[in-house]
Amino acid sequence: MNNKEKMLNGELYNPIEDNLPKEREYAKLLCHKFNNLSPDNISERANTIKSILGKVKGNFLIEQPFYCDYGYNIEIGENFYSNHNLVILDPAKVSFGDNVFIGPCACFTNDKYPVRINYELQGPKVRRGASIGGNTTFLSNFASPVPKFAVVVVLPTPPFWLATQIILPNLQYLLYSHIQ
Repeated sequence: MNNKEKMLNGELYNPIEDNLPKEREYAKLLCHKFNNLSPDNISERANTIKSILGKVKGNFLIEQPFYCDYGYNIEIGENFYSNHNLVILDPAKVSFGDNVFIGPCACFTNDKYPVRINYELQGPKVRRGASIGGNTTFLSNFASPVPKFAVVVVLPTPPFWLATQIILPNLQYLLYSHIQ
């Protein structure tokens, strides 16, 4: 089995062997083309994204810039919207359901170099109707809704305050700290 087959099967693989560097280079060239298109050239932007992504369902809009590793492992559903600076590292499948909104500076990534043995690589799966705020990072093996013991703050936080949630087995704390 070659490294691409291992990667697509979620097994440990070497990203610098076989044809994988050339495939990433090709995706980056298409991303560069997309990122340098005029913002008013909507049809060419859409066609370029369709040539990058593995599956596109219906209406979508991805604001520039956009970056990915391979592209062919990314699937987006109907009415998908991403604000500026979306990064999707996709050695494993990354899928987005219908009616997904992603704020600016979001990153969806996979653990390409796991240190664990017998690790199955799985990409994030964002389900229908999700709204994802700006400056967020999703790691591998994540699927919405949020998994048990995840750290998520959804409470309104007053201006100039930082909310941090600490979850330990059988304990939960929400700490507020004033930002000077």
